Amino acid sequence: IENLGSMDVLCTDKTGTLTEGVVSVDGAYDADGRESADVLALAATNAALQAGPANPLDAAILQHAAASASMPEKLGEIPFDFVRKRLSVVVGTAGGPRLITKGAVATVMSVCTRTAGGEAWDDDTIARVDRLHEAWSAHGLRVIAVATRPVAAKPAYGRDDEADLTLAGFVTFLDRPKDGAAQAIADLARLAVS
Repeated sequence: IENLGSMDVLCTDKTGTLTEGVVSVDGAYDADGRESADVLALAATNAALQAGPANPLDAAILQHAAASASMPEKLGEIPFDFVRKRLSVVVGTAGGPRLITKGAVATVMSVCTRTAGGEAWDDDTIARVDRLHEAWSAHGLRVIAVATRPVAAKPAYGRDDEADLTLAGFVTFLDRPKDGAAQAIADLARLAVS
């Protein structure tokens, strides 16, 4: 690191370079920021039943969630895409079909109309929920949102069904820093490299 010459800025990939490259679940929380096994169970059901490509967040959720003896019947799926940034599965429950959506916080929140606690989806609630997300993000955590609602039984489900959802809560993830990463960054700062 002493022979960097005239470098002013170093750009590097964080994952696997400064971090271990292994994503793990940090916690699952309701819309008020309280730990929630229900949110983790919803996320795990979505992760276990989705048919899309494997991804590290789903793997982390399934590893963290307690193994369930039985999984509900999958009735449909609305696959992930990079515009919506969310994925939904429809499962059979004793109360009828239920849509479970997880994905990027902003895009999931954009289709919510209430919280699981019954709060109306007004400016104050949205601001409070945004503050939770910002606080977790400021601590280096990645955050996804989980939402749900009952749906009518039908042969297929589509993007239009992702509406009028109830925000269940959030799952947070951590990719731990590698040993020595903090010292390397401090050494770069000492050399005036940002």
